[in-house]
Amino acid sequence: MRKRFRVKDILLLSIGLFTFNVTAQEYKESVHLPVLAEDPASHLFGSRLQRTLTLLASSSEAQPNKVRILFYGQSIVAGLDATAMVDQLRVFYPYAQIEFENRAIGGFQAPNLVRTAVHDLYPYYPDLLIFHVYGGEETGELERIIFDILPYLKERDS
Repeated sequence: MRKRFRVKDILLLSIGLFTFNVTAQEYKESVHLPVLAEDPASHLFGSRLQRTLTLLASSSEAQPNKVRILFYGQSIVAGLDATAMVDQLRVFYPYAQIEFENRAIGGFQAPNLVRTAVHDLYPYYPDLLIFHVYGGEETGELERIIFDILPYLKERDS
């Protein structure tokens, strides 16, 4: 007589196989991975984010700066844990008033997002844009999305 497994049994079995009591440090010590060489351009990290980093770093209890972050694009961005990312920023910059939204639309490539960006992206005036989208390279929609951001940035910074 064959025993039939139910979905619940298989789920419990898989959880049992992948659950183990190892600390992060013990895991690091047990896995021998080579140390990566420092990136030769590491001095440039964040160099194109001066305005946002300045707003974050110069925030104080007396003068908190408001920083707006927008996650936009398609499912890759929609699947990011935006809350966890922003919570980490709040740990490093406790006085900054960070406001964020994830307006990514799964399944929309550049030819679709170029139309929705008018309502979702440009009016938000983000200080930092986390953006990813496929398509539109040959037909110009990707370039149009990026090009159309510029007037809004100039208007915001004036």
